[in-house]
Amino acid sequence: MRPVRFAAVVPCAITFWASVALAQKVLPSPEPPSQGVANRTLAGSKPDYPRPVQAPQGAPNILLILIDDAGFGNPSTFGGPVQTPTLDRLARDGLRYNRFHVTALCSPTRAALLSGRNHHAVGFGSIAEAHSGWPGYNAMWPRSAASIAEILRDSGYSTGVFGKWHLTPDTLPVRRHDREGGLRAALSRRSVVRDEYGRRTAAFVVVRRAMGMPP
Repeated sequence: MRPVRFAAVVPCAITFWASVALAQKVLPSPEPPSQGVANRTLAGSKPDYPRPVQAPQGAPNILLILIDDAGFGNPSTFGGPVQTPTLDRLARDGLRYNRFHVTALCSPTRAALLSGRNHHAVGFGSIAEAHSGWPGYNAMWPRSAASIAEILRDSGYSTGVFGKWHLTPDTLPVRRHDREGGLRAALSRRSVVRDEYGRRTAAFVVVRRAMGMPP
């Protein structure tokens, strides 16, 4: 049997722990046990420095796109009349899911999608700025609910969100420094960024249409 060098063991251990983290049923994932040895002398002791968790070998990239006011049957990706070649290409190279059910509002839909739970279970029975003091409608994401991004981040992924967030009322912070669900955000300070991104989206669509190209 070929001997295993120490340098090769470290990434294997990191990858193994990332795989364990992905399989955890309790979140957040527990810290890995220390491999250090503390003896009476420094020479006889062995420190164990923290190592960054890395995603398992071959872990796929994940691109999650949420579009407001668009029906399931609209894009050509799912047989609709609107030609969306870029989405079609992404779908061909990835996976298609068709069992997620949206609400009539964006904040509840986004909360359910990111948490994997009913939107009332994470405080978003309505849109963020219409929050109230009632359970299920207070727009306060509970500590007991992890987002997809938090699970992936704890498993070695780098995460980010771009565009509309709409999961934080303008009156917050009230707890947990209103983290963006484990996502590094590229947003304005507003919870709804219609002005900044709406104009850019409209300009993009208008230009593409003027050039005879699909959006």
